[in-house]
Amino acid sequence: MKKVRYFLFTMCDLTPDHFRSITKQFFSMLNFMAENFIFSYVGVSIFTFPKHNFEPVFICGSFLAIFVGRALNVYPLSFFLNLGRKHKIAYNIQHMLFLTGKLNSNF
Repeated sequence: MKKVRYFLFTMCDLTPDHFRSITKQFFSMLNFMAENFIFSYVGVSIFTFPKHNFEPVFICGSFLAIFVGRALNVYPLSFFLNLGRKHKIAYNIQHMLFLTGKLNSNF
């Protein structure tokens, strides 16, 4: 969401290409630093909080819910996207989306 706002409100106002690249690099660096801070803070808090109760049933249920949710999103949406596309999303790409959640834009 941050990058969408950045591109909508900042990118069109900067005319020289080097200003665009500097601004893009700056916001990418800020995004990287913020993500690292948040994940580090959460990771440290897991080990420093003394009263954690790890329930194996809840953990396994969460992973099962994640896999079911991804399958219910990736495969039907890929099917509907393939109905109107000339370059279809291949099954191996759909499996990659299911397992990793990431997609390179040039498939």
